[in-house]
Amino acid sequence: ALNVSASKTWYFVADKFKLKYSAEGPIVELELSMIQGITKGDTILIQNTLGTYKYNDKTWYGLHGAMDWERAGLPKKEVFCTFGDYTINMNTQSYEVDSVIFSYKNYFSTDIKGRLSDKLVTNNSEDKTNYPKFTAIREDVPLQKISPNVIYDGGFTLAGAKILGEASADD
Repeated sequence: ALNVSASKTWYFVADKFKLKYSAEGPIVELELSMIQGITKGDTILIQNTLGTYKYNDKTWYGLHGAMDWERAGLPKKEVFCTFGDYTINMNTQSYEVDSVIFSYKNYFSTDIKGRLSDKLVTNNSEDKTNYPKFTAIREDVPLQKISPNVIYDGGFTLAGAKILGEASADD
């Protein structure tokens, strides 16, 4: 485990890792691996990641990663995102990534850019969770034909399995 407390635990799952000691204290360097956050009734899983964990500041510095909405009940091959550099303060139960590429295969014909936030929630369930949460960059949301006579043009957020739309002040 990378960080353990009464409310949550952060693990890594990797075949190879290096344990080093530097002036900053102990460091774990992970090759391609998974980071997993666990609390009672909820699990976060970041896949295809690599990076460095610094024990003294309890922070994971990831170079890239991927995650999906399976814990919100959505198929992992249809709803997912990928991202570059990110950090997780493992003293907390949440993390945010400012720039992700999001794919919702049954809803959008192209990938869209936006922001990801995720949080471990005690006693979470598919039907009531608001995480993971993706919020699109407003300019990047393609027009959606909702029905034959209705086209949606607005913001897009996916909070758990809930789709939320929004208008800008100009709309």
